[in-house]
Amino acid sequence: MNVIAKTNIVIITVIIATLTNTTLCAQPKPSRKAQRLYNEALADFHNNDLNNAILRVNDCLATDSCYIDARLLKADILTSLKQFKDAAVTNINTAAIDTTRVSLYLNAGRQFMRCGEYNSAADAFNNYLNHVKVKSKRQYADSLRNACIIAQKFVDSKYEITNIYFDSLINTNNDEFINALSSDETTLFFTRRHSVRGFANEDIMLAKREDINDNQFDITESINDLLTLEGNEGAVTLSPDGSIMFFTACGREDGMGSCDLYYSKRLSEHRWSTPKNLGPSVNSKYWESQPCMSSDGRTLFFSSNRPGGYGEEDIWFTRLNDDGTFSEAENIGNHINTEFKELSPFIHFDGVTLYFSSDRPNGLGGLDLWMINLQYDTVATNLGYPINDFSDQMNFVVSPSGKRGYISTVNGLSDNYDIMSFDIPEVVKPVPTVCKPGVVIDASTGNPISDVRIDLTEYNDGTINGIVSNSDEYGQFIVCLKTSGSYGITVVAPDYMFYSALIEHDTDSIVVRMQPFEIGKPMIINNVQFEYDSYELKSESFPELNRIVKMMKDNATLSFDICGHTDNAGEDSYNQKLSEKRAQTVYDYLVRMGIPASRLTYKGFGATKPIASNESEEGRSLNRRTEIIPR
Repeated sequence: MNVIAKTNIVIITVIIATLTNTTLCAQPKPSRKAQRLYNEALADFHNNDLNNAILRVNDCLATDSCYIDARLLKADILTSLKQFKDAAVTNINTAAIDTTRVSLYLNAGRQFMRCGEYNSAADAFNNYLNHVKVKSKRQYADSLRNACIIAQKFVDSKYEITNIYFDSLINTNNDEFINALSSDETTLFFTRRHSVRGFANEDIMLAKREDINDNQFDITESINDLLTLEGNEGAVTLSPDGSIMFFTACGREDGMGSCDLYYSKRLSEHRWSTPKNLGPSVNSKYWESQPCMSSDGRTLFFSSNRPGGYGEEDIWFTRLNDDGTFSEAENIGNHINTEFKELSPFIHFDGVTLYFSSDRPNGLGGLDLWMINLQYDTVATNLGYPINDFSDQMNFVVSPSGKRGYISTVNGLSDNYDIMSFDIPEVVKPVPTVCKPGVVIDASTGNPISDVRIDLTEYNDGTINGIVSNSDEYGQFIVCLKTSGSYGITVVAPDYMFYSALIEHDTDSIVVRMQPFEIGKPMIINNVQFEYDSYELKSESFPELNRIVKMMKDNATLSFDICGHTDNAGEDSYNQKLSEKRAQTVYDYLVRMGIPASRLTYKGFGATKPIASNESEEGRSLNRRTEIIPR
């Protein structure tokens, strides 16, 4: 049944009920029986016995349908039962009987909004506006009416979401809230809220599957058991390589406020380190929660109600410093935060698409999900209907590819928050991303090299973005790359030669083979690039050269010969001059950045020292190179 048809049924029902009640209601005082039933219904309502309360109040109104107080009580009971449409109709009928109670039209409008009956809600607000003259009241009602008009436009322009799944292994008769998805999409992290001795308690859970094409997960387990936590913990996020877990814990002895952000390091598959508070640069004496780590492992987003924001709760962020500490938390700004609530940030694996919840105006009611591209957008976009509806939408997690979404939503069958997954419509997709596993090994022995920093540089549309990862105890790491981007990788490790390479998108994994440091052995710096047939550096070369600068400043005894090489296309004399000019350009840059000239030399070799055949473009590309040779 379409929205217009539903609205017409509601209006007709209200008109019939209004005419009937207006005709019959002339009795000024309720009967004794009606008063007794009303008092019994009121007592049940106060005792939260809603089922008995609605039965008694209906008996009361069957005895005396004109009993205004009983009608008002019925609307309150129906609202508590979340039967908002029936509550709204009851209020409108009551307002028709007692014309002095115009505020009931306002109540009815808000109740219609809470069940998605936006046209009926707008009609109710119009009725209210027809009866009130106070400017502030009219402005408030008019804002609600306009909100209904906007919400109805979302409904009228709805898009389809397909392949919807509720996983019976994850969802229970408790509330479940989605938090994070591992970069390989095999592990889902979520929070389960349950009752402990009458108090709400939250635990961190994970669900695992072997096949990412399987929408159902195979096992679930409690992270709280692995962390030996016994309090109220939830809202988990992980570093890209899965080695560090960030989460929210409330009421702990080492806490700084009501809820704080903590971290724990993975010790083994089933063991984590003792949680540590992120400290005063991140936490405050107020509420911090809902962390989300960016795919480069450098920026942690979270929600807080601390002072210095724009509304009730704002989105904040902190950056990971090179020494492992976190920077002073900063507000993300008023292009995202408003005077209303901004909650549950999720930064996609693309590093630029931020999803979050907000109850700001121009939504569909309650908390809606919004998105913004941090690189290009200045205004957030509502995700629209049916991802958003009249109830609260709290969390949105998207797979690296952008094809699959996970959301926490109220399941109409259980009235609890459950986790639902579905194929994401094109209009709300992020930048497509692929996460690749990698490993750092010793080229001579094949042994893994642990705790090595991996620097990736994205070259795209003239912008340069740095991505940082670290190898774990097995030398393994994960990096997430936009499928449209171009990337270079650089690794610097003690006792090893400088490693530099371009990332090929068609490779399933990245193998970094580190050559042991050796005087006189050339190191190719692949990510130093020049303009065509020129010795002018491309902008993407500077991150690589800056790493060489840092390496030389960190190792004061290190000196290099800089060597330029070309392929064999063109005259030998021209190639010789071009290669020398390119080597000199690198030399000049390093000197300009503070490296003493005495620690550097430069020379061009033209096409005289090829490392591949010049018979193919691939070979010629390899021969066009810049090398540094330690001495």
